Amino acid sequence: MQKDELIQGLLGLNALKYGDFPLKNGETTNWYVDLRSVFARPDFTESFAKALSNMVDPDSFDLVCGVPYGALPFATLVSQILNKPLILLRKENKGYGQKPQIEGLWKDGQRCLIVEDVITTGSSVNEAIEQIIANGLRVSHVVVCVDRQQGAREHLSYWGLSYEAVLTLDEIAAQYPESSNENS
Repeated sequence: MQKDELIQGLLGLNALKYGDFPLKNGETTNWYVDLRSVFARPDFTESFAKALSNMVDPDSFDLVCGVPYGALPFATLVSQILNKPLILLRKENKGYGQKPQIEGLWKDGQRCLIVEDVITTGSSVNEAIEQIIANGLRVSHVVVCVDRQQGAREHLSYWGLSYEAVLTLDEIAAQYPESSNENS
């Protein structure tokens, strides 16, 4: 699927909303991107996963990890498409059993591809990177469905990571029929 088709699909699913919305970082924005509506269309979810998969060299990483929780379906499909093991991060420690922060099978030093659904400043991805590194893994790349273009690239440059997005907010907003192309 081409970018224009992905954007039209998002608009058809009402995944982009224009208004006044609070963000995780405490700021407000005129644009809200809700990719959870994409899961109502498995074919469309798969199209995003294929686009994410096409952004990376499968030989450059050993594992796939989605940032909890919105990116998990995309990461699962990327894992299947590229035939790479999936690991799952927990936002909170499991209070019983072995109390793992990461679920799955891995070995120290393995390289991990991080998948994110929507990225704003990169704080959730940074938290995931810290958790992955603390558990003995390395991060090789970050791929994102939608970049809100509000500082994530700069924040992730701290880690020296390759970072790519399928779509940017500017690309989506340019096709939004009911408002101007303001990105705040």
